[in-house]
Amino acid sequence: SIYLRSTTYWRIYRERFNYKFGRPQVDTCSKCEELKLKIRSPHLNEVAKRTAVAELLVHKRMSNKFYNALKHEKSPEGQREVNVLSLAFDYMKTVSLPKVPVQEL
Repeated sequence: SIYLRSTTYWRIYRERFNYKFGRPQVDTCSKCEELKLKIRSPHLNEVAKRTAVAELLVHKRMSNKFYNALKHEKSPEGQREVNVLSLAFDYMKTVSLPKVPVQEL
């Protein structure tokens, strides 16, 4: 039988199996991050910033439309539709990436 002190065990655990426990990361898309950076940029003029704000609003409306369609497909009335087959994959639940807000491959 091998005897290990708790500090040795803790050091090995921390160095080799450094699991993080805490709040999960929030995924954002690269287009949202790019437009937010443009809006906050001090180097752009007001016209370019307003264009970026408009693009961000359109992008968010399109994403909301997609998520509403996805919710409909998950709902009981969406599942009763016989002529429609819906497939959705969430690869971010299986792919571990560094700690960045944009989680695209």
